[in-house]
Amino acid sequence: HNIIPNPMERLYCMRVDLFEGHEIPLRKQMHVAVSCGPYKVISKGVKMKNALAEWNENCPDFNIQAPVAINEMSDIFVYLTTDKAPNSRVCYARLRPEEILNPPPDQLNSKPRKIAMDEDRALDLLDDEEFPGFVYARLQLFSVSPPPRLKFGVDMMEVKKDYRLRIELYMGRDLPSADECGSSDPFCLFRCAGEMCKS
Repeated sequence: HNIIPNPMERLYCMRVDLFEGHEIPLRKQMHVAVSCGPYKVISKGVKMKNALAEWNENCPDFNIQAPVAINEMSDIFVYLTTDKAPNSRVCYARLRPEEILNPPPDQLNSKPRKIAMDEDRALDLLDDEEFPGFVYARLQLFSVSPPPRLKFGVDMMEVKKDYRLRIELYMGRDLPSADECGSSDPFCLFRCAGEMCKS
């Protein structure tokens, strides 16, 4: 008889500190969900202003039962979602567990990581000109008893300043035709910080 091997498992602890989201797709509100296999945590929903979302939240630690060999562990997914339903996941990022496993003591309260999101093309919830955005978060995975949680510090984010964007549009070349006659009426859309303009 062929015996299916069962890998040795252990209990891990996942810790998620959420800071901000930049250039986030404009929706009424946005949550962040972090999952590994069947285990997950989801943040509170926050309203956005100028494509900026501010969670500033320590999510509850959650345990993950997974193989001792870290390379056999499921990937960690970070989702931007409009509510708690799976079909509302607007975009995502995928991380390997070894990237965040057992951070050294001097990095337990490090600055948040900038996570570039990708559109979930299976759901196709972004308009063609929408950008998936960035999430600033500190994700930590512990294979031992996790240390006490440090005080959340919103001062780890860069101070925000006002800028003025100037766009000078000159020409386009070799643009595809938009109708059977071979002509087109092209225009450009520009998005930045929740604002949009059309040429």
